[in-house]
Parts: sequence; structure tokens; C-alpha cells
Amino acid sequence: RVRGVQETATGEQNQFWQRNERPQEWENYYYFSEFAYQLNFLTERLKKVLPPTDSRMRPDLRALENGDLKLAQSEKCRLEDVQRNKRKQREKDKTEHKAVYFT
Repeated sequence: RVRGVQETATGEQNQFWQRNERPQEWENYYYFSEFAYQLNFLTERLKKVLPPTDSRMRPDLRALENGDLKLAQSEKCRLEDVQRNKRKQREKDKTEHKAVYFT
């Protein structure tokens, strides 16, 4: 078990942190800690306030996290095709991409 221990000048040891237990089946969730796993967890409240460009909304990532590798791969290819087609259209129209978010 990993622990953060500090030894004082008098030799006394003080524990200042301790790793949490691993979540159940953590090896199936990319060995994420409970904290890391919860970073991608989407509640209904969050879905209502996040911009549509938030990476947690990507269907390929959602499928990957749900263990559907075939769907994740097809969604990733679909998204990349859409991006390539948009870029080609911009090049054809000689227009420059303008960011909507994070400008």
C-alpha cells in the first residue's frame, strides 16, 4: 500500500496522505482511480450545461468507455470523415475556419 509519510526531526512519523482503494473492476476501466473515472462521468445536469463540443459528449469515446470497440471505431472514422470533408469544402470555398468556442 502506498502512503505519504513524513518523518519529523524527533523521528515521529506523520501520515499526510493515503491512496484510496481501487474501484471494483478497475482493470476494465483503463486502471483509472475512482477520481479519474468520475471525471468523464456525465450526469443529466452536466449534459444540460456542457457545450456540444465537450469531448465527454463524443460518441466514439462514450462507446469506448462502454466497451463497444466496434462502435467506437466506426464513430471515430465517421467523425474524422466529417472533419476532412469540412476542411476540403473550406479549401474549395477559400474560407478560413473560425472557432465558435474558446476564441
